[in-house]
Amino acid sequence: MYQKLASLDIPVMIFAPYGTSRHELTDKFFQQSLHEAGPEKGSSRGRINPNWIALLEAIYQLEHQLHANPVGRTIFQKICYTLTEAGVDTGFRFKQGSYGPFSAEVKQALATLANANLIHEQQLGRMTAIRTGPEFLTVRAKYGEALKANNDAVQKTVDLFSRIKNTDQAEEVTTVFFMVRRLQRQGDGSTLTEQDVYDAVLEWKKHWDTPEKHSAIAAAVRNLMMLGWMKVQFSESLPVEQMAF
Repeated sequence: MYQKLASLDIPVMIFAPYGTSRHELTDKFFQQSLHEAGPEKGSSRGRINPNWIALLEAIYQLEHQLHANPVGRTIFQKICYTLTEAGVDTGFRFKQGSYGPFSAEVKQALATLANANLIHEQQLGRMTAIRTGPEFLTVRAKYGEALKANNDAVQKTVDLFSRIKNTDQAEEVTTVFFMVRRLQRQGDGSTLTEQDVYDAVLEWKKHWDTPEKHSAIAAAVRNLMMLGWMKVQFSESLPVEQMAF
């Protein structure tokens, strides 16, 4: 935006998004090409990781699906986690958070992408939806190789989140996914069962000790296994009443 308006012979005032770093408010930063930075993990310097094109593509596809829910900030975080676990080198590092897997780096990436007009926020009633921005299609063409390399992960992630009905379900699904990965790192993944995952999730999320949550977590475990997101042994004891998605 700065580069397009700088040549006008009239005064123009541009307001930066809240939380923008001082480094990103300098003339030097504004005058550089938005896409001249090379590949870089994370977003500590406000540079765009080319592999984030996979994240943008997932959002783009979801926002063009008639029945998919809008992507809010919480679901955006969960999409970032899912793509990372699917093999996309996002540079994000996730830890156990109050609402499932969480990475503080995602917030900085969100600001970086917004500053580059690659995403924007749209108010939908009480919800703030994240949508691809006006520069996305241009960058999409430039980073075609990165998108092609990550296409399988993108399509699998889009398929999963097109099935997810709301933020609560996104938290449940990614919490199960996170716990599977943790248990696999801690021991012999070949002996891991659905019941092991279910029990571990409820041990972590003690406030989910309700019949409704028990059913939702069991359904998430079974669905993730059936969709090929995790390899665990079937458990007849898993209290699945109905499929979640």
